[in-house]
Amino acid sequence: MKTKKLRLPAILILLIFCSNIVTAQDPAFWNGSYDEDWFNDLNWDDGIIPDEFTTVYIPSGMSNYPDLTNDFAECDVIFIETDPYSGAGSILGNENLLTGNGAYVDTYITGGQWQMISSPVFDQYADVFYWGGNPDVYLTRFDEPTNSYIYITDQLYILEDMTGYMVWFDDDQSGFFNTYSGELNYGYYSRDDLTRSAPGPDNGWNMVGNPYPSTIDWDAFNGWTKINIDETIYIINDGLWASWSEFGGSTNGGSNYIAEGQGFFVSVTDDGSTTGTLEMDEEVRVNSPEPLLKNSREITDYVKLAATGNGRSDEIVIRFLEGSTNSFDGQYDAYKKFTTKDEIPQIYTLTDVKYAVNIIPTPESLPLYFLCGTDGEYSVSVLEISQISEVWLEDLTTGEMTNLVEDSYGFTYKTTDDPARFMVHFSIVSVKEKDMENISIYSYNNKLNIKSPEILEGEYYIYNLAGQQIVAGKISGYSKQLAVDKKGYYLIRVISNGQTHTKKVFIN
Repeated sequence: MKTKKLRLPAILILLIFCSNIVTAQDPAFWNGSYDEDWFNDLNWDDGIIPDEFTTVYIPSGMSNYPDLTNDFAECDVIFIETDPYSGAGSILGNENLLTGNGAYVDTYITGGQWQMISSPVFDQYADVFYWGGNPDVYLTRFDEPTNSYIYITDQLYILEDMTGYMVWFDDDQSGFFNTYSGELNYGYYSRDDLTRSAPGPDNGWNMVGNPYPSTIDWDAFNGWTKINIDETIYIINDGLWASWSEFGGSTNGGSNYIAEGQGFFVSVTDDGSTTGTLEMDEEVRVNSPEPLLKNSREITDYVKLAATGNGRSDEIVIRFLEGSTNSFDGQYDAYKKFTTKDEIPQIYTLTDVKYAVNIIPTPESLPLYFLCGTDGEYSVSVLEISQISEVWLEDLTTGEMTNLVEDSYGFTYKTTDDPARFMVHFSIVSVKEKDMENISIYSYNNKLNIKSPEILEGEYYIYNLAGQQIVAGKISGYSKQLAVDKKGYYLIRVISNGQTHTKKVFIN
């Protein structure tokens, strides 16, 4: 942990601050229009470069934010603002900023839902969330051994370093700007108290937090120490659980960039470990992250599916990657964490555990599960896809087959339905092929027929819907007839004269 420093009582800070306003010069508003240099007057409105008497404002939504990593600066007080749409302001190198009367950091709290938070200032009291009972506010911490949230009622409770909390207030308010006050956090932080009290996906959850007044990068090359910690982070996002890992990418808006003031969950690896450690330092901090959902590692051979209904949607990722396994692996996969809101549909795969991200070594058919707390009309669709040519959704209730690459699938759902509603099948190609025209592929009397008005010279391949090749051979002439012993759906691919045609056929 960072060395503790003397904290002035909040009321004393406020009195000193107010007395200084009278004699302070005009405030300085950062615009970042040129670069990250604090001492470049082009980065400040009206060219005002702050000194020890200046009140500084760092707004949200700027192209550049100040970086004092190699500089030393002063101001009287600094306000780091936030916005519900453009996010929070930011500063790097704040250990080199001397403030006469401390810092104030805004965070936006949305009404009527739980939000994960973390304090960016040193020794912040819980009373920062007490607004005189209007509205009512609830603050909780997460207890891993009991797998439960514990309410914090002591207003003098100090929000711990690098720790996440949940906050909620009455939904008759649209939103509140809450302001932390004190000394901005910086330096090295460690949580060596992370635990897994029992095996299984319901245990091992620990809520940590971003302690800095800037974004941090979960995929930063340097600055992290992760001991017995899975690679996926989980953040609640408007009632849904967003996830991110370097190998699995994003679900429900997850990103490797963790915002200022953001709490998040990590899981201690379920490999017999009972404790875990997470450490971070200044090297994980970033001022101006790339747009969300970007990643330093190109993600290939994957599909992101969405279940949609009632104006909400939920996402899963399925990926094929050499070196992964068919069982849950904390280096690759992500657990499914479920919403508490009845109107939000939920989609997941299930083998040994329930998956939000399921990474397996080779293409194979997977059971796909669907849940929702309300009856209605829902759909499943492809949101993103890479190097997978076809994704077939099989409705086990109706028997319908849909290639989700071409169209979404709509269905009627009742809460009494079996969640094991679907199977998903895959076909992978590495290059885009030129499609043949005027070729006919169909089944009749348990036989597969291939016909063309032009002479075919090439090969044919028959695959099951798991992408496994069943048979292959040469084709020469205007037609070919083949017997297939087992009934079911097959993918037929014909390659002739540099052109290709693929079709799904049911053989009965």
